[in-house]
Amino acid sequence: MRILIYSNGSKSSEEAALRGFELAGHLKADVIVLHTVKSTSEISLREARSALTRLEELGKKMGVKVDGRVREGAAKDLILKASEENLVDLIVLGGRDGALRTRVFESLVESVVRNSRCSVLVVK
Repeated sequence: MRILIYSNGSKSSEEAALRGFELAGHLKADVIVLHTVKSTSEISLREARSALTRLEELGKKMGVKVDGRVREGAAKDLILKASEENLVDLIVLGGRDGALRTRVFESLVESVVRNSRCSVLVVK
């Protein structure tokens, strides 16, 4: 089994990663954490790598090996593409984004749920 966890550095995506790692541990699943950025500026990449490193360390503490990836572009497209290219069985993503909650974020979650070929777990 292969699980894709979406990260954008938010508290919601960290909560989703925690649930995804728990599932992966029980299912002995491979885990890909995909962190997306809108631009590859030095600051964006540094922040993305920092967030990804935190999640990789959390996964390691929970006994899960994490394949972390940073990609530039539209999150929805990148999530769907990564899930198809990597034959993912489950996508895990946060369902709320705290103060950053917007129609755009809600649209991302809805779009992934509607267009994914695999199951999607939305963590509230």
